[in-house]
Amino acid sequence: FVVERKGDRAGEFDLKGRALAPLRDAARLLALKNNQTRRYSTGGRWEDLRRNVPALTELAKIAREAYDVLLTLRLNTAITQQDSGRFVDPSKMTKLEKARLAHAFDVVRMVQDHVRLAYHLESR
Repeated sequence: FVVERKGDRAGEFDLKGRALAPLRDAARLLALKNNQTRRYSTGGRWEDLRRNVPALTELAKIAREAYDVLLTLRLNTAITQQDSGRFVDPSKMTKLEKARLAHAFDVVRMVQDHVRLAYHLESR
């Protein structure tokens, strides 16, 4: 995991910035591109894409699942640390949490690849 290198959060992982935000932004882009503008929540957007855009059924399903896993990790971290849960220390995570986070990143990469293709962007 890419952790913060400087400041108060050195050695911690930014769940919001590095995991949740890419899924949130992709849901917004793909919802707009496919005229799915009824919902304003990230989960709702992924659900609308899954139900209404056949080409995105599977991707939207796993993206929603990954987003939910990340939100759960953030909530559990927030409860444990008594803060926003945005930052998590990988050394304090269980093996299961690390595996779930790694799987969520596989999904984030797949979603980012799809967005690159959908918008004809090149990976740099």
